[in-house]
Amino acid sequence: MLNAILDGLGYGLVPAMQAESLIGHGKLVVLAPEHDLMVDLYWHHRESEPEPLAKLNALIVHGARQSLIQPAPMGKDAVARSSCIGRDGERM
Repeated sequence: MLNAILDGLGYGLVPAMQAESLIGHGKLVVLAPEHDLMVDLYWHHRESEPEPLAKLNALIVHGARQSLIQPAPMGKDAVARSSCIGRDGERM
């Protein structure tokens, strides 16, 4: 999708991490600078997975938590929407 946007075929939402340098080089234009849009991301994986995939999953989740903006806590009754939560309700 980003290539289509860069080729002038349309417009779209581009993650800030991807867009910043392109905006700086004049390849992208911010259409609504006064508006930020936060999007929840979900990481799907098997509950029971082989050890190499479990290690890969842990690395990806760790990297995402280091690199992506995490929402502020919403109170004791709030559901952690952007954290990784297992089927048993336990944080991963």
